[in-house]
Amino acid sequence: MKQNLFVTLILCAALLAGCQQAVDQKIQVKNPNTLDGMKNMKFAKLQFLTDAHNFGTIKSGDVVTYDFHFKNIGDAVLVIDQVVPSCGCTSPTWTKEPVAPGDSGIIHVKFDSHGKNGHQAKTATVVANTYPAETPLHIFAEVH
Repeated sequence: MKQNLFVTLILCAALLAGCQQAVDQKIQVKNPNTLDGMKNMKFAKLQFLTDAHNFGTIKSGDVVTYDFHFKNIGDAVLVIDQVVPSCGCTSPTWTKEPVAPGDSGIIHVKFDSHGKNGHQAKTATVVANTYPAETPLHIFAEVH
């Protein structure tokens, strides 16, 4: 009886080892943080008419604005979480409502040149449910 139990245990161990090897060969784990793992995921996609604007030469103290127009060309509803300015002299506002695929919106950027002099290059980074998650917008001015 002890011999039959021993043989049964060996056969079970061999069977389990063979099954595990077969499972290991068939399963391919996809990392969702890689492009390969994200193939079937849906994302919104921003398409801007332009991602940069040059205000040209302005006087110190001038407050200038520009509207960046965009369209969601992705296959998911676009939700802009925030627009992060590179400094306190730049203040953005944006379309707060979700933007359906095919629809458009605006990111309004205001630049206050008070206390600035010379060449200015600022960014407003759009953070949204896009890939990549951040899209920079650029503004430039020559302040005199």
